[in-house]
Amino acid sequence: MTLYWIILFFCGLTARYPPRKAIGQWRHVLWYFHKKIGIIAGLKNNSCYYRKATAPPKDNVEFNQPPKPGRRFRKKPEWVLQKIIRLGALNPQASLRDIENIFNRSEALISGETVSHTYVSRILKTHAYQIKVLAKDIHNRRPKAVPHHLIWAADLTFLPDANETPQPILGIVEHASRACLTLTAIHNKTSVTLLRLLADVIEHLSQKPKILRTDNEAIFTSKAFRFGLWLSGIKHQTTEVASPWQNGKIERFFGILKQKSKGLVFNTLEELNHHLAPFRFWYNHIRPHGYLDYLTPFEAYHKKAITYAQPAQDSPLFFSAWNHRLTGFWFRRE
Repeated sequence: MTLYWIILFFCGLTARYPPRKAIGQWRHVLWYFHKKIGIIAGLKNNSCYYRKATAPPKDNVEFNQPPKPGRRFRKKPEWVLQKIIRLGALNPQASLRDIENIFNRSEALISGETVSHTYVSRILKTHAYQIKVLAKDIHNRRPKAVPHHLIWAADLTFLPDANETPQPILGIVEHASRACLTLTAIHNKTSVTLLRLLADVIEHLSQKPKILRTDNEAIFTSKAFRFGLWLSGIKHQTTEVASPWQNGKIERFFGILKQKSKGLVFNTLEELNHHLAPFRFWYNHIRPHGYLDYLTPFEAYHKKAITYAQPAQDSPLFFSAWNHRLTGFWFRRE
């Protein structure tokens, strides 16, 4: 300890009286030993190089103002948390930077709120279960109900015959009840043929749609087809290019058709139409639909549900077609 106090004494002298250039080197050496010995001895290392802070004058208004809390350290509003959770549910494959960028671009100028990727990471980790539940609810959300005969969805699909030649098939589905209004194999893909089949459906039902939704195939966008719809008083609505999900009702219907028609063999269009008739009957009268609260399209279209309060008039009949690929019970109701 005696050596320590001797070194401390010389450090005080060098700090009190500024040394010259030669003495300054010894000053740094002595200060180094002073620092190390102070750490070993456990003494408080009070540096003599720093001046004590002086209190600001009381009459200075600038220093007497209360400190304002920083914006970055305050708690975020509740709606910011809910929007981050919703963005995570809508974009399950998005990264933290993507969600941060989407939020900041949409809210920075409107509400002035911004988030960092650290905040987004903490929210996604702590609310992972809530995000999964919200994503499932969004995926299973029921579409908005529409009136009957407001929108008809029309499209073409193809089924191969015995010679592996694709044969065109026209299908029309009503949006409200999901009922298949027509399912017919056609000889050629012309606008006149489609207009003739559409006129037959309108004449048979004594109803016409306000909107006919199709894709952007050439037969649906031709001048003859659009002129025929204009004369009939039907608005033509086309989906965006390469966006089949915008006409999802008819696409889903064709998906069921192709799934059930695997292994179906036919040679002529007449034989194909003969096979399509039982499928249309099975789809409209036998197969229940989840969107329709497990009613068939026929029951939803005519509002004749088979329930405990309104049972069927006769015992259900078992239906089977296409080598038992189309099966179910038919609850007859006039």
